[in-house]
Order: sequence, then structure tokens, then C-alpha cells
Amino acid sequence: MDARDFVIVGYGGIGSGVLEQILQCAEVEKVVVLSRSAHRHADARVQFRQGDVRCAESLAHVFAEVSSPCCVINTIGLLHGDNILPEKRLADVRKEALLRSIEVNTYSTIALAQAIEQNFSRKQAVSLVALSARVGSIGDNRLGGWLSYRVSKAALNMAIRSVSVEWRRTRPLNVIVAYHPGTVDTGLSQPFQGSVPEGKLFSREQAGNYLLDVINQLEADDSGSFKAWDGSDIAW
Repeated sequence: MDARDFVIVGYGGIGSGVLEQILQCAEVEKVVVLSRSAHRHADARVQFRQGDVRCAESLAHVFAEVSSPCCVINTIGLLHGDNILPEKRLADVRKEALLRSIEVNTYSTIALAQAIEQNFSRKQAVSLVALSARVGSIGDNRLGGWLSYRVSKAALNMAIRSVSVEWRRTRPLNVIVAYHPGTVDTGLSQPFQGSVPEGKLFSREQAGNYLLDVINQLEADDSGSFKAWDGSDIAW
């Protein structure tokens, strides 16, 4: 992957971590960060844009600032917050929480894929990497629970797989991949870190480094795959 420009959607723990790793690459020319809040960065290559991933106009403004080949990284995700908690059993599932999880964890990447089609020609190479989670793997689900999060991430994985099939026909230069970052020391994982095995809780810097390593190794044949932080493939 020889992207010179990057778009990062979300500026939470993983978003900020991957930004700092990207900036260590001398060949990177520009990084545009789409965030709901205003931010600044000392590096002149970084441009923050305040907006909403669900807004086509916001995405059009962001994509107008980058050149192909580029890589778009969707780092936003919802596990808890706003009266949403991971469900321990079926009886805990609420429609509002499920739909909100799908909006954030699934639809955001679909909106980005649509915006890529609307703002880049078929001759421009664009990679889209979306943060998924191993708990979204149907084949790997042996514990149950966390229904809204699991369902929304499984739906994300299916969306990525379906887009990859379409893009192989219509946009063969594009790559779309689901990515599991492991457990990262962020607000999303904080309430659940007690059960994480020693050595498996990654810092933001580690998470950014692992993600960038995987991105740098992506090839056209990887489109539609589900990658783990170490580059291995995860069962759907």
C-alpha cells in the first residue's frame, strides 16, 4: 500500500494513536482527520475537519482535500455510553441500543464507501479500513452476550464483504478491509480490562503501529478480508 494521503475518521484513542504513527512516515504528505470536535496539531501535514460521518457534505469536503492513492481509516465505534451497556443476556436487549450500535458501528463504514464512490473516479486507488472486532465473528462466537455490539460488528463485516465483491467488478483499484485492533487501552475497553490477559492490553501507540503495519502490507487480493492486529485472518 503506497498511500501518501490519509483520512482518519474519529479522533479517539485509536484514531489519535494511528495519527502519530502515520506522521512518523516521511513520505506521508497529508492527513485529514474528521472529528465531531475541533482539534489542532503541530504538524502542518495534519488538517482537522469538524463534521459527521453520516453527512455526505462533510465527507465530500474531506475527500476534496486528499489525492489518490489514499487510505481512509474508520476508527469510530460504540460499545457503551448514552445509556447503552453491553448486554449480558437476551432479555437486556433494547431496540434503541441495537439501532444506535448499528448506526455507529455499521452504517458509518457504508456511508464512507458510498462517499468514496461519489468523490473518487474508478481510476483512483482508495483503501478503506474499518475497525471491526473479533466478537463480530460468527464463527468465533462461543460466549454469547453483547448482542448489540456483536450484531452491529457482524453486520459491518458483511457490509465490507459485500462492498468488496462489488468493487472487484467496478473499482478494482479499491481495497476494503475489516480490522480487529485487539484490546486497546481506551475509554471503550476501560470497564472490561480486568479480564484481559497479561500483555494483550495494547497502548494507543502500539495499536496505531500494528494498524499501520497491516495497512502497509495490504494488496488488492486482501479486499474483503477480516484482519487481526498481527496481520492474521479472522474467520467471518
